[in-house]
Amino acid sequence: MLMHETNQRWKEFAFLILLFAIALATRLPLIDSHPPGLWYDEAIDGLDGLSLHQNPFQIFFTTEEHPREPMFMYIIGFVFLFLKPTVFTLRGTSALIGAAAVPALYLLLRIGVKNKRLALIGALLLLASRWHIHHSRLAHRGILLPLWMCLTICGMFWAARKNRLSAWILAGVILGLGFYTHLSFRLAPAILAVPLIWFWRRREIKMGQAFAFIAAASLVFLPLGIDYLRNPFHFWGRMDQISPFEKGVGAGLRMIIHNIWMSLLMFNFHGDENPLLNIPGMPLLNPLGSLFFFWGIYLCAKRAMRDVFYLTLFPWIGLMLLNTILSPEAPHFGRSLGAFVPAVIFMAVGVAESFEWLQDFLRLKRAVIIITFILAAISAWDIYLYFGLYRGDPRLWHRTNAAWVDAAREIKNYELRIMNNKSGGGAKGAVFYLPKDIYYHASVRFITLDVPKGAMKPMEFPDALAGRKGELPRDHFLLATVFNNLYQILSVEIPNGEIWREFRAPEGNTWGIFYRVPQNSLLSQEKAAGLMKKYSFESYR
Repeated sequence: MLMHETNQRWKEFAFLILLFAIALATRLPLIDSHPPGLWYDEAIDGLDGLSLHQNPFQIFFTTEEHPREPMFMYIIGFVFLFLKPTVFTLRGTSALIGAAAVPALYLLLRIGVKNKRLALIGALLLLASRWHIHHSRLAHRGILLPLWMCLTICGMFWAARKNRLSAWILAGVILGLGFYTHLSFRLAPAILAVPLIWFWRRREIKMGQAFAFIAAASLVFLPLGIDYLRNPFHFWGRMDQISPFEKGVGAGLRMIIHNIWMSLLMFNFHGDENPLLNIPGMPLLNPLGSLFFFWGIYLCAKRAMRDVFYLTLFPWIGLMLLNTILSPEAPHFGRSLGAFVPAVIFMAVGVAESFEWLQDFLRLKRAVIIITFILAAISAWDIYLYFGLYRGDPRLWHRTNAAWVDAAREIKNYELRIMNNKSGGGAKGAVFYLPKDIYYHASVRFITLDVPKGAMKPMEFPDALAGRKGELPRDHFLLATVFNNLYQILSVEIPNGEIWREFRAPEGNTWGIFYRVPQNSLLSQEKAAGLMKKYSFESYR
């Protein structure tokens, strides 16, 4: 009997690993090119993760006035201890976290409702979800939220089943760690109050166990709580930045009413318009998935008074939508990511119940074939939308700083070629001059981390045209864009230069060029100063 139980556990563990591997396989392909470029928020998370190598004790991050909880940055910093910081490794960290949510959901349903079939259906639906796949491929801390909500609720139900003090302490530790993931997790205690009260009224938790659970969570949260007391901006900052009441109470209330309506529509009728987070306007669920979603809501509502797990789904999805309801730009798929797991569970319940009906009428084999086809259709449609339709959307390219990242990658590749040719690296290669807004942008700084110092500089005149005294003469590459119109001056005043690299937007129009000025064609300081008088170079920087 003991041997049988051990074998079953190993089989279960192997199955969880298999789910993780398949989920990861859907999240890693082309991850450094789709989404294109590197979103600003991704870059600062990567840079903050790297900063932990110099200062490993940071309880909160506020880089460029962006308040963020620390767990995601610590995971990135850990990955960067072993792997080179690149777009692939940065986003790959998110992919690992996103893939881990799939077996976590399976465990949640196995423990919460003790139903293997429902657990498998839920895991498969999450595995191929377009929304979850996309956020698993963006290096942003929000991807921790679905995983940690699954682990937290799973831990609580597991502790109730085990009825051991140690289990409740572990569940409390998981809850406490959740506050280090994302702003939205602050709503988790209100969600967990539902099963906690249920267990208490049915004597499934003892006073000592409840105290241990709350105490463990509080102790783990304590360092962050102290930081909030010392630095109120860390607690309130992000909420103030996205508050609906910025233009007054009346305007805020109207916005909230509008946001409630838009948040209800986002699952099935009209989704986020931001091309960074969604195919603009596309709802979260396709029509077939929506049918099972509504069917699942009805079934869960019927079961809610008999089973606390189904009851918990409703405050879970409702409270996790507050982050988009109480902020501009609703529906906002990034801010409502915590609501996706209960939405998937609703859909899974609808599919699982349909399987039971089909099994009664058509027998097991035919029911399996039909449900397999349904799951394959839902999954294939989402994967096509993401890797087919969304991948070629020019609106996504424009929202991910892809233009500037292309320029930064060109600099990086040039320096790699120089080093491979053993020409002395940047010191004897060239100097790349970028407009200041591009040079100081977090995405560009992350891409060019290993570009030698001095090989890339902010656009300063007259140095960009003449170089500095005492420096070795090097070719200068100036980034001329449609915004600075620098090419018109360079082509006239330095005709011996050449267009070295042209950058095009997806629509085909040229947005910028690297204009190469050979070292023997650089101007003297005097002539460069004369050009500064002739042209107003302030607008070209």
